Amino acid sequence: MKTEEITTRTSTTNTSQNGSATAPQLTYMPIEAVRPWPPQVPDGAEFLPIERFSSMFQVMEVRRTFDVSIKQSAYNKMMFYVMNAPGEVGGYGKVSRRGNSFLIEDVIVLEQSNGHSHNHISQDAIFRFMNQMRKRGLSTEGYNLSWHSHNDFGAFFSGEDKEHIESLANSRFTLSIVTNKMFDHVCRVDFYRPVRYGIENLPLKVIPEISRVRAAQFKEEMDQLIKKSPRRTR
Repeated sequence: MKTEEITTRTSTTNTSQNGSATAPQLTYMPIEAVRPWPPQVPDGAEFLPIERFSSMFQVMEVRRTFDVSIKQSAYNKMMFYVMNAPGEVGGYGKVSRRGNSFLIEDVIVLEQSNGHSHNHISQDAIFRFMNQMRKRGLSTEGYNLSWHSHNDFGAFFSGEDKEHIESLANSRFTLSIVTNKMFDHVCRVDFYRPVRYGIENLPLKVIPEISRVRAAQFKEEMDQLIKKSPRRTR
């Protein structure tokens, strides 16, 4: 998590030699760069959008390289904030990683100002969170998820969202989720070093969590109602 002012809807632009503002310049990789994995992306290049690839088979192959899951409790928590916030809402989340598999274990919201189409998290709110964690003897490492809602608009990564992702280049990777009140969502992962690349439109799997009591009830029902049939031979 970056320890400076974070706005989930930024308006940063580049400046040309004559002083006029220009849009950020993105470089796209050819499909041939998909293999070997990970692709060798030049510094400053972005591996987006994957829809530019001509072969859908190869695009799906790239997506399957990554596995992104979220615990049921974290998903419920995030969507409660989304459904009950008066406008947009955003926050961060704890992520554990094993290779190209990512598990979102928890999500948090910090003090923020919200509007119908924006939300803002201040630098002071981030510092307070970090200090509270340290006082409790907890680590602030692993908060590599940045999430926010689009209220009742579509779920997509806007140009401003992508600029915000670039502002989080203080770690090796960032997971990002955009969702809305219709339960739509999009997910992407971005890597910043040793090379800069990102993959968009990754599937997000919700991992069910069942209490021991409920699990015992379900197991009893299964034992009573589900009978294993003899194996058929041909």
